[in-house]
Amino acid sequence: MYLIKLQRFTIFEYMNTQSRLFSNSISLFLSLLVSGAFMVSCSQESNSFVARNYHNLLARDNSFFLARERMKLVEVKVYDFKEDNYNGILHPLPPLDTNKTKGLISQLDDIIKKASMPIRRHKNSDYVDDSYILVGRCRIYRGEFKMGIETYKYVNAHGKDDDDKIESLVYLVRAYMAANQLDNAKTVLDHLDKQTLTKKNKAIYNTTKAEYLRIFERYDEMIPLLEEAAPLQRKRDQRSRMYFILGQLYQQNGNDTLAYKNYHKVVKSNPPYEMLFVARLNLYQVTNIANANTTKKLNKYYAKLLKDPKNEEYRDKIYYEMAMFEYKQKNLPKAIEYLKLSSSKGKPGGYQKGFTYLKLAEIYYDDLEDYENAAAYYDSTAATFNKKDKRYPVISKRERILDEFVKHINTIKRQDSLLKVSYMDSTALNTLIDSLVAKEQEAYRLQQLALKKKKQSGDVDDALKPNAAFTNGTPLAASWYFSNATAVQNGIGEFTQKWGKRKLEDHWRRSKKDPIIDYDSPDSDSLKANKDSLKTLADDGALEKEKNDITPLKVDRKKYLIDIPFTDSQRVVANGKIEEAMFQVASIYNHKLDEPQRAIRTYENILKRYPESKYVPEVLYNLYLIYKEQDNNKQEVYKARLLNEHPNSIFAKLIRNPNYYRDSKIANKFATVEYKDVYALYKANRFAEADSAGTVLSNKYPDSDILDKVAYIQILCRIKIEGTGHDVQQAISNFPEKFPESTLLPAVKELSEAVKKDREKYITPPANVDTTIPEDKTKDTTQDAVENAIPTKP
Repeated sequence: MYLIKLQRFTIFEYMNTQSRLFSNSISLFLSLLVSGAFMVSCSQESNSFVARNYHNLLARDNSFFLARERMKLVEVKVYDFKEDNYNGILHPLPPLDTNKTKGLISQLDDIIKKASMPIRRHKNSDYVDDSYILVGRCRIYRGEFKMGIETYKYVNAHGKDDDDKIESLVYLVRAYMAANQLDNAKTVLDHLDKQTLTKKNKAIYNTTKAEYLRIFERYDEMIPLLEEAAPLQRKRDQRSRMYFILGQLYQQNGNDTLAYKNYHKVVKSNPPYEMLFVARLNLYQVTNIANANTTKKLNKYYAKLLKDPKNEEYRDKIYYEMAMFEYKQKNLPKAIEYLKLSSSKGKPGGYQKGFTYLKLAEIYYDDLEDYENAAAYYDSTAATFNKKDKRYPVISKRERILDEFVKHINTIKRQDSLLKVSYMDSTALNTLIDSLVAKEQEAYRLQQLALKKKKQSGDVDDALKPNAAFTNGTPLAASWYFSNATAVQNGIGEFTQKWGKRKLEDHWRRSKKDPIIDYDSPDSDSLKANKDSLKTLADDGALEKEKNDITPLKVDRKKYLIDIPFTDSQRVVANGKIEEAMFQVASIYNHKLDEPQRAIRTYENILKRYPESKYVPEVLYNLYLIYKEQDNNKQEVYKARLLNEHPNSIFAKLIRNPNYYRDSKIANKFATVEYKDVYALYKANRFAEADSAGTVLSNKYPDSDILDKVAYIQILCRIKIEGTGHDVQQAISNFPEKFPESTLLPAVKELSEAVKKDREKYITPPANVDTTIPEDKTKDTTQDAVENAIPTKP
């Protein structure tokens, strides 16, 4: 019985075991079946609901997430690389400097690696386009503009999401601007203008287009774009930047109310300190200064800013803004004073110094017309201004021109002064020279006194210098902290960053402290006062002694009289220098500095002061051209005067025929050939034929440049034919008027003197002398004098 039960149990257990094995096999089979089906359905090649969500989950929460977050960190660093110039309109998108982003290459490569995973492993996810955009941005930051541009184009051509396509096009515009392909950028912008944008894309598009307009200085068109973009910015600093730029644009347009509103938004948004600092300064610039109390309040605010240790590095900017305020109030001396303080407080390599020098140069040039100081400050501006700024070529050009310009200005001032002095009586002249001698002696005395003080201070410095034997060449000196210049400089930088610039004194950590007084001494104040007074007396005595020890400079009074034009001939020379310098100044105004009004003023002064000047025809012509360009009726006045008073000048010919130079060039080619024939006839002693051929040539080519040479040959021919009669004399006297610019004028003058001599000898001889003029005599007096001056070539 027992065996039967045991057998039954064994059979039952066996059956249960087999049942479990069968059940497990089915479960395993079903699991494998389900897993296989899931794997097949989740393939990146599948577009099913399960597959897309599965790959979206893997892409979003793994590689794409990491790439996006690291890109945020990189963009913070790229944003910090910017160097904003607050003297101009800020860029909505700070310009990319790939030299600075080279240090981020390893991080950018890591982002590219992670952003590439969704592209390779999750092709059916919704994050492929976003990953491509991240890759493109990394390429641009690396300076690989071509690859970045191709990446954005690929997204636009093959992207699945329309918003992603638009985003890629916006970044494509930025890539084109970074690569300086502005025409391509405009083409894409024109396309985007027609698209419907989401809020996200609207924010980056408006900022991008505003930057494009900023490049071309189309400031008014930026305003509506930034007004819409500013509230859409998610990052506080970027939003503050938009409002700050709006404040600048409204301030530039003279709309102080809206400028104040936007600057106020910047201040309230807690921006970076430098932007906050400048926004506060600009707030006062657009504040209505209605009365003296407001001005006083503003001056107190500036004084407070200057005292704040946190503003130590911004003092140049504070003084600059103070200068701009004074300039706005037409207080030029105070503006210049603050600008000079700004330049002295500026840090080396900072952008502010260049703008400070530029404003000083403009004040001296435009407002004060002090060209010597203007030239000096333009020279400083050219040395410190940003070479990439669009204004730099103009600054550099003016700097170069003013060097020459100032020389002519100084010539006019000096010769005018000398002429004025030349008309003084002896008493006034001696008084003037006495004052000049006294000034020279005083300058010498001060110079010698300064040299003595410098020498004394130099001796003290040498005495205080440490012995080189104890500081150099030993291990102790090499390892000591203060012997390491780099370590000391770093320590100073860290101390200044934390504490600011502090005076070396007791309780230096305290910003406010009472003076330390020795209360044990009841008469400390009086003793100190006595001590100070004694020290002052001692210093004054020492100074007076030093003054007396300096040997006075001996000045030769005659040197002040050397250049004074006392005689008429000397005054003619002085006036000639002034005339020449005035013409050069007017020409520089007109042709190099593009200052037509100042050119007009100088040209008219020449006509008034030197009406017989050799430059009168050219001056009249230039005045005609300037007024013609301005569409001013005065052009007719100067045109008529030039044609009437100087009809044969080249400038009159240019008015009659604006194509004179072209026509003259053509005429010269043919006239040159015929002139050779005229000259050959003259050399062959065929004077009548040469004279006739010269007349034909002159009538045939009235615009030729060789007519003066032809006229000269004709005069010589007529002397041979007619002698030195009235017609020859008239032709000679008319030559300078007819050809005022001819190179033959000296030869004509010599000929005139020779003919005059013959005329006195032969034309009006005593009654008992033969009135015939021997041919050989004429040859001796005229031909010998001018034969070498006859032009053989045109």
